[in-house]
Amino acid sequence: MKKILASLALLAVVTVGLVVWGFSYAMERSNVHRVIKEQIALQNRYVEQSKNFSLKVDPLGEFSDGLRRISLDGCPQDFSEAFLGYVQKVERFQSKPADAIGLLLNFGGTVTRWRDESSRIQDANNELERVALRYGTQIVRAEH
Repeated sequence: MKKILASLALLAVVTVGLVVWGFSYAMERSNVHRVIKEQIALQNRYVEQSKNFSLKVDPLGEFSDGLRRISLDGCPQDFSEAFLGYVQKVERFQSKPADAIGLLLNFGGTVTRWRDESSRIQDANNELERVALRYGTQIVRAEH
């Protein structure tokens, strides 16, 4: 009888643990999906703003600021780190007044730097996509 009660108690503990883990995982998935959805909305807005040269805003600046404002609360650590890495690469790419001067003084070097930074952003986005897939969320590329 004691063995049966001990087995039932163990089964109950394992069951409760699995339910808690499943709930936690579902919340993480939900938060990852929320963040990616916000990122895609920002990307789509960035693409549209980039097409309109009459705007008095810096589309890339607004994009990177928007990425920073996305809350990572409730997201798993590996996803938060991948997202932050992506945000940092985008921020590094932001245009600066010195870039325009550099473009005039050293066209080839400036274009190479921009291409290298763009490649780093793509690598960070690819890593973010891999981590998001672990939580059941696929990143859909912004439409151009």
